[in-house]
Amino acid sequence: MHGLWLQVMRSIGYDFEQYLLSPEQCVGLPNTRKRFYFIGRLREGGPTSTVGVGVAELDSAFTEREGEREGSTHTVVMEDDSDEEEREGDDNDDINEFDAMLVKAGVSTQLPTLSPSSDSVGERVRTVGEVLSVLPISDRLHFNTSFPSLLVPEKILESSWAKKGMISIVRDNNRLTYCFTKGYGKIYDHSAGSCYLIPNNDEEGKDVVIDNERMIEFYGKIRLFHPREQLLLFGFPLEFSFPATVAKGSSSNSGSNNSDKENVTMTLQQQFSCVGNSVNVAVVREVMKRLFSM
Repeated sequence: MHGLWLQVMRSIGYDFEQYLLSPEQCVGLPNTRKRFYFIGRLREGGPTSTVGVGVAELDSAFTEREGEREGSTHTVVMEDDSDEEEREGDDNDDINEFDAMLVKAGVSTQLPTLSPSSDSVGERVRTVGEVLSVLPISDRLHFNTSFPSLLVPEKILESSWAKKGMISIVRDNNRLTYCFTKGYGKIYDHSAGSCYLIPNNDEEGKDVVIDNERMIEFYGKIRLFHPREQLLLFGFPLEFSFPATVAKGSSSNSGSNNSDKENVTMTLQQQFSCVGNSVNVAVVREVMKRLFSM
């Protein structure tokens, strides 16, 4: 299907570039969120051929390619969205089958406008603490000491899968967090994103060894990232904030009139979902720069 898409874009006169980018590789933010970006501009003079690709031809080509895939040993299975929250953690794999297919097809993992540093990737990526340091100290203290809904529950820390190391726990001096998804706050394993170890004064800058079998001893010290912290990891400016209230039922059909709807406070889970459904704006900024330079 990817090849067919490229064929169509060429046939209607577009020059294009494709990238498979993640924030920690692209803009030095300590979060993995690998996404496929496609940018294109219409060539001067328009299509190279006056013969376009019609719907019937597309359907025929797609059917043929699906038939080829069924008989291939390199089938890429595209799952439905019925259990999206359960499987969103697939984004956190270093490279999955679809990624491999894109790279093999020539999709770049580095923007040409960003010259790679001679240093190692780890030295170029900022630490979690460096990114969060722009927050007012009062906010960080509030998240660490006065926000019980952010704490990872005891039953989660005592679970069998927590003892198997399925929770990603990061500190201020770490340079990577797992991809945050819309299930964050409901799903606590690394498939939904990383959790944060609250530093103590005597532990600041040190690696605290966490025994997976005794994670319950860290109850009250491991919490979720607050949405404001997540937004910073996503490249949003410090001054960005969610609206204090939203129209009740505003997620209904866009044709409905929300003017008469009751305004309700935006919940923490709604904010987690919004972040999980977004993209890293710092990466998008660099992609847009590349688009306008084409």
